[in-house]
Amino acid sequence: QERPSADTRHTLAGRAPIESRFARGAMAGAEGSGSVDGRCQRFVAWILAQGVEVVVWDMDQTMSEGHCGDGLLKEDVDGYIAKTSADFVEAAIALHQTKGLRQAVATGSDPAEYDLPEHSRETHLCGPDLARALLQARCPEVLPSFEIMIGFDGRLHGNRPEDRGKRHHMRLIAEHYGVPFGRMLLIDDAPSNLTNEDGWRGILVSEAVGFRFEDCVEAPPPPPAPAPESTEPLLDSEVFPGAPPAAAWLPAAPGATVPLGPALEP
Repeated sequence: QERPSADTRHTLAGRAPIESRFARGAMAGAEGSGSVDGRCQRFVAWILAQGVEVVVWDMDQTMSEGHCGDGLLKEDVDGYIAKTSADFVEAAIALHQTKGLRQAVATGSDPAEYDLPEHSRETHLCGPDLARALLQARCPEVLPSFEIMIGFDGRLHGNRPEDRGKRHHMRLIAEHYGVPFGRMLLIDDAPSNLTNEDGWRGILVSEAVGFRFEDCVEAPPPPPAPAPESTEPLLDSEVFPGAPPAAAWLPAAPGATVPLGPALEP
């Protein structure tokens, strides 16, 4: 898969200023969201401080605590949706209501699984179809933010080295939105999915209970004014004051490891 060409990419300097009703403090009364958790306010402020333009969500054990395996029987879909992370729902609504931010799904649940033995579109649900069903059930107002959902399992497509982890997904999402990799963030529960050579960043979901705001913890401050394509972690030590020092962002480098840190106080 070809990467987006340089002329299709843009940085914050070429766009309208990013604004957020959450960042400005008008958190209460937003349609469909109710009152906003202070952790969510800090999460959105953190995203804005890093210059992230596209937040990409893994599905299994991130959007939902559940795991769909090679596709869910349709009678099991309600149980999967019932395990949706409440923090994910709140975060997705907040990001949707933040001007200049887009969202996407990158899941290893592949529509090719419909063609597996004893599977079909009539009996099973998987990939973007399952992600869309979850969003429709739990926060339908955010669907316009999710212009692209990629379901891809490299093992079903030749197992090419360049497609390992979420590389294939993130390249397609970058091409769709026309953003540089350095402005993309993947939230995922598997460290191997966050390793990449392109320069996008990741947050590790540290518990098998779906995304939690506690997965985002403070790290040492970055150098001033990092370049958009920098592969260094972009973190703001002022966003979560008082949090114990830890690094939750994965440096975008081959073989990088994901340090796990203690949770934030509510």
